Amino acid sequence: MNLQALLRAHAGLDLDEADLERALRQRMQLLGLSERADYLAGLAGAELQALLELVVVPESWLFRDPGAFALLVRHVQQHAGPARRLRLLSLPCANGEEPYSMAMALVDAGVPPAWFSIEGVDLSQEAIARARRAVFPAYAFRGGDAGLRARHFAEVAGGYQLAPQIASLVNFRQGNVLNLHSDVPYDVIFCRNMLIYFDGASTAAALSRLSALLTPDGLLFVGHAELPALVRAGFQAVAERASFAVRKGGPAPLPPAPPPAPLATPAPVPRPAPALATPLASPPVPHAAGVRLHQAHDCLQRGQLAAAQAVCEAVLADAPDTADAHFLLGLVADGRADRNAAEQHWRACLYLEPAHYEALCHLALLASRRGDASAAAAWQRRATRVYARSHSGGGRA
Repeated sequence: MNLQALLRAHAGLDLDEADLERALRQRMQLLGLSERADYLAGLAGAELQALLELVVVPESWLFRDPGAFALLVRHVQQHAGPARRLRLLSLPCANGEEPYSMAMALVDAGVPPAWFSIEGVDLSQEAIARARRAVFPAYAFRGGDAGLRARHFAEVAGGYQLAPQIASLVNFRQGNVLNLHSDVPYDVIFCRNMLIYFDGASTAAALSRLSALLTPDGLLFVGHAELPALVRAGFQAVAERASFAVRKGGPAPLPPAPPPAPLATPAPVPRPAPALATPLASPPVPHAAGVRLHQAHDCLQRGQLAAAQAVCEAVLADAPDTADAHFLLGLVADGRADRNAAEQHWRACLYLEPAHYEALCHLALLASRRGDASAAAAWQRRATRVYARSHSGGGRA
């Protein structure tokens, strides 16, 4: 079994080969090993976890997608009480931003802590350790609530410390969705932007596990890009704007849509790879969404990042499968020098539209900026294949 297959079997992650090779070289150098075969022969247990820590990059912020937390509060208020304590799960929980946001939202709404319990689970032991410390940098406060820090945080060296009475409401543990079990199911699960790092088999296994972990009347919150896949898998989308929530027991799975005919984008985005500079066609979007994406693009051209972000998020609230909205949000994040968020949006774009040439080129540029020549070359090769198919009359990848 090669390295990619091993990590896919262990964690379900469909990781870039170049990223894995870089991590492998780092670990071999640290351990003083020169032979790849010697390292792979002992790759298990603590060393496997150490390798994963190098390729799993948690990225989140407090109150990400406020509409999800508004729906969470209403759901708990409607279903919890002295006789029923709801169980809430955040998976993956990154550095604790999401489960702590759940706790703050409920406390601010006046929900008694005895009515709910919150658990945070993540594959990364280092992320769990940071979550337990509950100290966040200034850039974690991007949720739009200006009074959040004043209500629940104290400034300390290195950032802002969450109030102990909030931090005590969340229990953390290391775990993996593919082998996570619970004797008592969860009433609410936040599992956002995880599936974009999975292959098809791992996605199906993860959805099966999440369904088993969720109560019949529970809510599952996912990322913008993941919502259409869950509906096709038999979940039912909740008709609540910008919440990106589903329930179990929806309609029968929908067949995948046929590949759409190409439609040129209204304005070319500068391409980071000069060798691939010829414009490519992009998949069409509904007319209303297309008009708003044109508006977002114009805002980006004028440097109005906040306005562009607001337009793209509104598009995703109405049409979560709009790949170009994620692409533009990646440009917004890149304009703010938030490379982790940019990468996540461009990966989400590719999750929805695997042959999105612009996203592939920008991921190549991003890897190059990070000094990862092998990853940059891998993204570039993939973009080259898309370009060649487009200009030879072949279908989209």
